[in-house]
Amino acid sequence: MSPFLKLTVILSSTEWPLLEELLLDHEAEGVTLSKVTGFGNYKNTFRNDLLSESFKVEIFTTKIKAEELAGLVVKFLKSHGNRPNHGLVALMPVDELFNA
Repeated sequence: MSPFLKLTVILSSTEWPLLEELLLDHEAEGVTLSKVTGFGNYKNTFRNDLLSESFKVEIFTTKIKAEELAGLVVKFLKSHGNRPNHGLVALMPVDELFNA
């Protein structure tokens, strides 16, 4: 089993600046940020397709660091934002990781 995990976070773009500070304070490395559209618990009823813009953060790191960061992000999301269940945090196994 690989010692690496992929941490994925989907959150409101307005929460990114504070999350970025948190990740930097905890020495996160290899952070990728993407704009994404979709819907989950929140559906944008002002649009026909119900989609809203969010940010997706992806971090490939060691299992220990990923679990630490995931806990911090969940705590952050629960204490920020204007509605419950406004973010998503996932940890996924990585079979192999190559730094090319």
